[in-house]
Amino acid sequence: MSKSKSEIHDFFRCYRPENETHQLAIAQFCAQRRFMVSIDGTADKRLPVTYEQFRQWFEEELPRRGDVVTLAGEGVSGIVETVGVNHAVCLYVSIRGDELNATSGCFGYTSLQAADEEIVVRLQRALYRHGLVWNRWRNKIKPRKTPKENVQYQVSVLGRKVGYGVFREIDSQGRIVMYCLKREGEAVRYSLHEVVGAVEDYQLEPINVGQREVLVKELAAAGVLWNGFCKRIEPVRYLVAEGKGYYYLNEFWEVCRGIEQGKSKGAKYFNSGNYARYREPMEELRRYLLDELGVSPVTRSEDTVYYYLKEFWKVCKTTDKGRRRDIKRAKAGNYSTDEESIRELALRLQEKRKEQLARYPLKG
Repeated sequence: MSKSKSEIHDFFRCYRPENETHQLAIAQFCAQRRFMVSIDGTADKRLPVTYEQFRQWFEEELPRRGDVVTLAGEGVSGIVETVGVNHAVCLYVSIRGDELNATSGCFGYTSLQAADEEIVVRLQRALYRHGLVWNRWRNKIKPRKTPKENVQYQVSVLGRKVGYGVFREIDSQGRIVMYCLKREGEAVRYSLHEVVGAVEDYQLEPINVGQREVLVKELAAAGVLWNGFCKRIEPVRYLVAEGKGYYYLNEFWEVCRGIEQGKSKGAKYFNSGNYARYREPMEELRRYLLDELGVSPVTRSEDTVYYYLKEFWKVCKTTDKGRRRDIKRAKAGNYSTDEESIRELALRLQEKRKEQLARYPLKG
């Protein structure tokens, strides 16, 4: 098993040729394998190495940089920086029991083994406790950043990719929750509440351009897309064609049918969430309002300032003048002197509509 050019460079950051003869022999050995490397033979703090030792290291199958290993019998595990000669290994970060050492160090070993899943998770959890993450791409420890909602991240364990998607929250149980998630080897999921697992068992890293494009394609193959502005999954090409009908709830919670005219009105309904290609989702939304949220008629009085939801689910303020629409709003329960309760109602309606769109990507 040969080594890469970067591994040879890493090797000579820790070692130097024992003398000029060994330096020339090592350089010739590398050149024969088309590795044009500059080897510094200056006598310094680096450990001396012979040509024979270098060749044995080059040809031996050893863990590579970034691998997680266990030093059998030593009680130490960590992430490999360089495996040297004479049973020596340098680790970027190591753990003994639950004690983390986040600085690079060299260790002697009798047997070097790939770490099992339990060790990998223990090291990941130790990094989390210390507010750190392992960047496998740059091979360095970095401070952990707090993830932001509606941002796309890669989910990994010590840099080993688990999947990627759009972050939602860390829930009350301390779990990572995504709006949508593409796990390795699995179809994309987009329930708006995809649980990854305990936050200390994973790390979130910024998604790259290629993964972002793959996520878009995977969602499109399922007939949906991620609308980051509205924070929702919606069917591809959801707006009906001009001249076709769509359904919405009016201010009195009646299911109504509108005609798409290619103007801003339909787009406003759509962006607010109060828009469906079919009647069924709006009927379900109405039942949710009345049965689950308990929206019911309220007592009104003239000259009272109250709040209500317009059809675009915007909170509006007006004064009760005893008009027909004031009476109908009160009868429908779309009438409150508490602005916050109406804002909460709008939020609940939008969340329910998002849930519908995610459940019924082709008929919602």
